[in-house]
Amino acid sequence: MVCEDCGRSFGNERALGQHVNSKAHASILNPDEHILPTVPSPSVAFNAPPFQPALPEPMEFEDNPKKEAESPRKDNATSKLHALTPLPGKGQGLIAVQDISKGTRILSDKPLFWIPGFRLAESAFEKAVASKFNLLSKDDQMTFLSLHNNIPGGAYPLTSIVKTNALPLGTDASEGGLFPEASRINHACVPNCQHTWNDNIGEETIHAVRHISKGEEITISYADTGPFESRRHSLKESFGFECTCELCSLPEIARAVGDHRQSEIKRLDDLISDGSRLLSHPDKCLEDVHTLLTLLEAENITNTQTPRAYHDAFQIAIIHGDQARAKVFAQRAYEATLCCEGDNSPRTAYVKSLVAKPAADRLFRTSNRWRLSENMIPEILEGERVEAWVWRRSR
Repeated sequence: MVCEDCGRSFGNERALGQHVNSKAHASILNPDEHILPTVPSPSVAFNAPPFQPALPEPMEFEDNPKKEAESPRKDNATSKLHALTPLPGKGQGLIAVQDISKGTRILSDKPLFWIPGFRLAESAFEKAVASKFNLLSKDDQMTFLSLHNNIPGGAYPLTSIVKTNALPLGTDASEGGLFPEASRINHACVPNCQHTWNDNIGEETIHAVRHISKGEEITISYADTGPFESRRHSLKESFGFECTCELCSLPEIARAVGDHRQSEIKRLDDLISDGSRLLSHPDKCLEDVHTLLTLLEAENITNTQTPRAYHDAFQIAIIHGDQARAKVFAQRAYEATLCCEGDNSPRTAYVKSLVAKPAADRLFRTSNRWRLSENMIPEILEGERVEAWVWRRSR
């Protein structure tokens, strides 16, 4: 999908929606113009799978002067929260050295080097990585070589390390980074941490999305959520291992229940992303978001799908002119984004701005079906009655 204003390409509607709502996009538009899409882009993308370099189409290897101009990598200031520890069957991983509360930034990591968006044959890719590797200090070269390699003994050892360990430099990114600490964090299908590239500080951040006890392994997810077989295939194909995390080790009957929920989460997410349906059946879309959030909670999923779902609910409300409910959903999206990304994340700042002024969203009053001013949030409701009002079940 292509932004009509600046010509940039994006992989899906959510990524395009995030770009359209960004300051970078706004800077290229005439501020006096009021632009509304024919079919609204329903959501901001909040997550991306780990970067996976694509290999066979030859293209010229190009440097990115913006990234190269960044300050040298510095050691992480929050290293007291974790320690690198050998783990049976996993090589090494990060272990919490004290209790860590939900929302804590566990580490913030500059890349050893970045891999730009390109497609090269494997031999050319190896040379490209080697050119980056040779610019590192001796200590950083040793750090890179000590990262896990899922394809030991292969013809292209540097490429194998990159494919095993690279993380994306942003949502829907074509660039990836190799990190001295973040790249050592092992996978779990329901992890206790969220990894996010923070463009404001040029670092990969790791945040606890639930309480982590002292001695517990710190984990992130390498793949999208989904049923067991699809997760197992994706992880084996992309990273060369079979997952034995707690979710994948459930008894078959319990796993079948989880698979059903995971399939429903994917189905509902696809339905909610249908822009035309947001216009024609908003009540049903809002009900789908509520069901999706209920399923995420049942599956103990606390990643960026939660703030994304609340942002979906925000857009459903604001498209139809309901500033009151939009403000409630924006607040919930902000709190969930703050937990996953921290207070200096670009996305956190963006969602916080929606709390302050819901009507500033470019999709405001595409329709007037639910027109309601921001100050009409009822103050006398309590408990379940509040939720009934928020999700439009009290009509």
